[in-house]
Amino acid sequence: MNISEISQNRAAMMPDISQVKKSEENVPEKENSIPEHTPAKKFDEYSESEKDQPIGLYSVSEDENGEPRINYDSPEGDSPEGGEKCTANTDKVDSEIKMIKEKAEEIQKKLKYASGEEKFRLEKQLRAVNAELMQKDNDSYRRQNTIFTMGE
Repeated sequence: MNISEISQNRAAMMPDISQVKKSEENVPEKENSIPEHTPAKKFDEYSESEKDQPIGLYSVSEDENGEPRINYDSPEGDSPEGGEKCTANTDKVDSEIKMIKEKAEEIQKKLKYASGEEKFRLEKQLRAVNAELMQKDNDSYRRQNTIFTMGE
């Protein structure tokens, strides 16, 4: 097959568009143009409104010295003084730490007068007691072992 034959065959396969062009010429211009009643573009509008009351139960105000103060507004109208109180108690942890410190002081006193095998044993005990003290004498240990009680 020859290239000239392909292009001739191809042209014969194409539909005749001359009739479509003639029909477009007969159409009035208004139908071809964009309609005049296109909707206007919509934009968000900001309209200022009155400030709402805080949604939560707490609000901030100033005290007599001008310092910020947090007010509690109970949904039932009860005052916060009438509710339950929660108390945190760290006495058990404090006494435990105090006992460990006393034990460390006692071992240090014995260590001054010890010698040989006993001195080695007391140094080992002192290292263990100091490690326990470091583990327990901190805020995270106190928080974990705090006893909370609910009541008046």
